[in-house]
Amino acid sequence: MSAVCENKATGFLVLDNTILSTADSIVYKDTPEQDCFTTCSTNRDQFGRSILCASFVYDHSSFTCTIFKEKAKPEGKAEVAQVVGKRYFEKMRCPKECADSQFIRADDSVLIGFARNVTLVETMEQCVGQCVKEIDCK
Repeated sequence: MSAVCENKATGFLVLDNTILSTADSIVYKDTPEQDCFTTCSTNRDQFGRSILCASFVYDHSSFTCTIFKEKAKPEGKAEVAQVVGKRYFEKMRCPKECADSQFIRADDSVLIGFARNVTLVETMEQCVGQCVKEIDCK
């Protein structure tokens, strides 16, 4: 998936306590999380300049927004690392009904208990697309 979501809405997969391990980034200091979210969603910084954002990391303690052109594996090529207090957001295309939504990404997790429905998909975007069709999507 590219960083531009043509004919679809933008949503985000979110991982807490995670950063992207790549040096190719743009850093904005003293930035509220919502401004970082908007910058990545629109591919425009607060001055209206065009940027390319596929993902970002927000640091709540220093109010720092770090924008990346790359995504984490498996959708992208970058590795992630665990760092307390940082939150990783990965942009994805989703149906219009989930515009600006955030979905918790649970890497290396297993569902224990009752699953009403199980669907095999190739990407996380397809998983979200299937989920939002269900009434009880979480």
